[in-house]
Amino acid sequence: MTPPNQIYTLELKNLIQVINLYNDWLIEYSKKNKIDNCDIQNAVPPSTEYFYDDNHFNEKGAKKAAQSIFRCLSLIKNLN
Repeated sequence: MTPPNQIYTLELKNLIQVINLYNDWLIEYSKKNKIDNCDIQNAVPPSTEYFYDDNHFNEKGAKKAAQSIFRCLSLIKNLN
């Protein structure tokens, strides 16, 4: 997370690169260690429609993330 409205805040494109790197690492780690994972990165696009800053979901983003996680867990655990 970077401080908003500061001259040293990363631009959105740079934040997306960092997020992609972190997300890719988590997915690879979970695969290597045979840990189930729910990749919701594509379900919740990086925009102010879903985030109120560069790190935290707003209400709409939290709902979208929860729905995506529920669908994923349902598939993993055959709960549907």
